[in-house]
Amino acid sequence: MFRIRLSRYLDLTSQRKHMDELAQQTLVANPDFQRLQRLPGIGAIMALTILGEADDLRRFRHHR
Repeated sequence: MFRIRLSRYLDLTSQRKHMDELAQQTLVANPDFQRLQRLPGIGAIMALTILGEADDLRRFRHHR
């Protein structure tokens, strides 16, 4: 049972690393993506998720 869970964990970790690299390559020129990644705790996948949900961040006039 432990080996199955360990195998699944390693597989998911590998997929996440691949998604992270792909997001970095795809959105390297996006200024909102770069700005989001400067925030502590926001990585490539989280920044990609925020951009996917919020679309263009410049449409918000204020942070509130």
